[in-house]
Amino acid sequence: MVPMFLSTTELLIILAVALLIFGGTKLAGLGRGAGRAIREFKEETRGLNSDETTNTTDRQIEADPDRPTDVGDDAGRRHDG
Repeated sequence: MVPMFLSTTELLIILAVALLIFGGTKLAGLGRGAGRAIREFKEETRGLNSDETTNTTDRQIEADPDRPTDVGDDAGRRHDG
């Protein structure tokens, strides 16, 4: 059975092998790129959350029963433009 976690010793061995294979500058570049990707992902998810909040507010305004409605021959029909 394979353990679901790695011990500290195993992580150090993996890190040492990666350092030998890729070199220090390459690993630093990989880490920097991963950090940028995570930062961009977080910014996009924040943007999506703010868009959802705006859309929810718009839907609440449209469905507001206290909002005045048009009165006249076209009552109950919506006209765009």
